[in-house]
Amino acid sequence: NNILKKEINQKNKKEQLLIWDPRLIERGSFLILTRIKFIKKINRLAHKFHQKITKEKENIELTYQSNILKDQEENISLINKEFKDKLEEHRVKEIEQRITLLGPHRDDFSVYINGFNISSYGSQGQQRTAVLSLKLSELELIKEKEGVYPIFFLDDVMSELDEDRRHFLLGLIIDKKVQTFITSINLDYFNSNIKEKSRIFKIEEGKIINL
Repeated sequence: NNILKKEINQKNKKEQLLIWDPRLIERGSFLILTRIKFIKKINRLAHKFHQKITKEKENIELTYQSNILKDQEENISLINKEFKDKLEEHRVKEIEQRITLLGPHRDDFSVYINGFNISSYGSQGQQRTAVLSLKLSELELIKEKEGVYPIFFLDDVMSELDEDRRHFLLGLIIDKKVQTFITSINLDYFNSNIKEKSRIFKIEEGKIINL
């Protein structure tokens, strides 16, 4: 972006950009490949959790939205080539607009439930359930890498889940012995078994009360 914004002629800009292209392609391609592999791994876990939470009524799928790749390549050489081709294809337009038009920083991912994009068509409950499936998947990935589960924070999620989904989530947390902090304004969401195995705090007028 700094080179593109400079007040120099197009020929000099192009020459400077060509110097940086190899490093940009190398680092950018590595980042794209890492994301593709991560999405593939978290997809597998999220699918499993989402099936359990929804009693097999919903399928979740994450897709990586790359502005460089046509297909989800896992070959670094092919990613390098497509990246290089795209840079050359957009070179003149980038110089004219003085901004980068492609690269991994412009990529994104989408979440689909039963084939529908959840950001456009998902209910609040479906969106919250999808987030939970992804967060539970993150827990497993961190456990796989570090050997222990991280501390889990859930901010007022119970009010947006039905009883079955609340029961599954809390049961899973207990079974896996994950240290979890849950905020809620309604203790009725938690059964006696959960309450017995938990420490409950109430915040009242800025003070923390141990119940």
